[in-house]
Amino acid sequence: MRLKRSTIIPLAALVYLVVMASLGYKNHVEHYWWIVGISVVLIVLLYWSLRRKEKLRERRERELEANNYTTYSEEEKKSSQE
Repeated sequence: MRLKRSTIIPLAALVYLVVMASLGYKNHVEHYWWIVGISVVLIVLLYWSLRRKEKLRERRERELEANNYTTYSEEEKKSSQE
């Protein structure tokens, strides 16, 4: 099973947040929870945004296949093979 971009990027950001939060806890105690909370909200929004884009791309590809339309890149591939 291949992980999608909408999963990998937010996961990497979350790992980065955990590492940076653990390193910076003693230096920024008064703002610590605000920074972590806002970062988590941004990571969740990033996930939803990337997931929505993937779903729209999949739907567009299904519609193209159903209507037998070809994209510009597919036409280029066909012409280069001939």
